[in-house]
Amino acid sequence: MARSGVRIVFSALPSGTAGKFESELARRGLHVFTNASDHRLDPSVPLLIPEVNGDHLELLRHRTTTGVIVANPNCTATGLALGLAPLVDLLAPRSVYVATYQALSGAGLSGLASVATSDNVLPLIAGEEEKVERETARLLGHRRGGQLRPWPPPIVSHCARVGVRDGHLEAVTVVAGRRPRVEAIARAWKAFDPLHRLRLPTAPHPPVVLRSEPDRPQPRLDRWAGAPATARGMAAVVGRVRWNAPHLRFFVLTHNGVRGAAGGSVLNAEYFLARQGLVAEGGGDSRAG
Repeated sequence: MARSGVRIVFSALPSGTAGKFESELARRGLHVFTNASDHRLDPSVPLLIPEVNGDHLELLRHRTTTGVIVANPNCTATGLALGLAPLVDLLAPRSVYVATYQALSGAGLSGLASVATSDNVLPLIAGEEEKVERETARLLGHRRGGQLRPWPPPIVSHCARVGVRDGHLEAVTVVAGRRPRVEAIARAWKAFDPLHRLRLPTAPHPPVVLRSEPDRPQPRLDRWAGAPATARGMAAVVGRVRWNAPHLRFFVLTHNGVRGAAGGSVLNAEYFLARQGLVAEGGGDSRAG
């Protein structure tokens, strides 16, 4: 493969099957960007959302192969982390509660029988709540050298499947340790754009869109948010914000098939290539921006 000039591999193999193939490709010197869950919790594999934890690319310096594996997170954890990241320093959260309303496309190619979702909500997505909680803690975690300390506040989730084609909607409650003005919370979301200097084709600007309407975000109206045109479907949309200290409540929506899947892997590859010199040389700071 190296002789063919291939450098980048995108993996969409099923979880449980992907891991051994991805490891072999990395051993052969290829750079693997995966949507599978097999390597998401490996200590030397960045679980990456570039706007949220771009500095986690530094974990690659401790890899044992010439190639790399970079994973994008669970699609629901992606939306939650994008909604929370601008607020972590401002609110100093003590705990986070999230209830999700997840689209049918998140069930994969096999989908769900129409009878199961017609006039119905399915209150179980096997393994989803555990993924959301573990992966969000990892995404928001603090890196020290080759070690990653998960974000300590507890994250409690309820995950349900609803009769929506695309777009995962999440109702989030943050128990805050600080009490800023609601205007400061809005500014934090609006000002959040760590990748603005890199000009990556798939990076949305801004990555979090704040809606002021009382009935937004909605999957049918907001799942394709993201500008420029090459970043459609890559932005998280936040709305229905209510601040009654210490409780911040809001909804966040992301396109699970774009930002939460293929688009997330493409952006990870773009970001890696922009920062590859720092990772390969073992020096410098690879934080977003």
